Amino acid sequence: MMKILIGHDGSQSADAALVDLQQAGLPVEADALVVSVADVMMVSATPAYELAGEALMSRRVTAGLVYAQKQMERVLTEAKDFARRASDQVRSYFPHWSVRAETLAGSAASELISKADEWKPDLIVVGSHGRSAVSRFILGSVSKKVVTDSGHSVRVSRGDIEKDRNTPQKLVIGVDGSTESEQAIRAVGSRVWPLGTEVRIIAVDDGSSPTSAGLLDELPLAAAHMVAWGEMR
Repeated sequence: MMKILIGHDGSQSADAALVDLQQAGLPVEADALVVSVADVMMVSATPAYELAGEALMSRRVTAGLVYAQKQMERVLTEAKDFARRASDQVRSYFPHWSVRAETLAGSAASELISKADEWKPDLIVVGSHGRSAVSRFILGSVSKKVVTDSGHSVRVSRGDIEKDRNTPQKLVIGVDGSTESEQAIRAVGSRVWPLGTEVRIIAVDDGSSPTSAGLLDELPLAAAHMVAWGEMR
């Protein structure tokens, strides 16, 4: 069964990523884990320097620590609510999926990557950018780090919640003759896409690779495989 790790921070971008999953050709049955990360140091309403300043000026360090603890609890509660709400939304889109929610504390990108290394999902899903409802972290930097450092397949969605879901899908697959690009073709071919979906396989010959000519020759074969998979489904 396909395993899907979904990072959600309560932002509109994260919500759009969930909506966009409906057009990702994903299987009817899957195991999904929705993760929301609470990063107290990024809470704009109570940044660390304000907490320290308040404690020093009032000379009541204990009161400052208690206040910081309350803020941490508040952010953790909000993160749990984000994860719960997102998991409910995923279940509404994919009723046959096994969906659970988990809340972590720490750096958003690091925690998502660590969870992925532990759980070993087939796909990680994050929004492209934007701030959460409490400005806990910026997903733009998180998504970039997850893509470059996770070692797992990542879907970064720029989905629009208001987008017409009846519009046919258009997919572009960039290939360079590598094993990874071949895996990308196979991954797309293994999914069940909505009717009317168009796929274009593109290679750019910059003349720097000795395999460039061979790569261009292989494109028709790759396209034929895509057609064959589509007919089989």
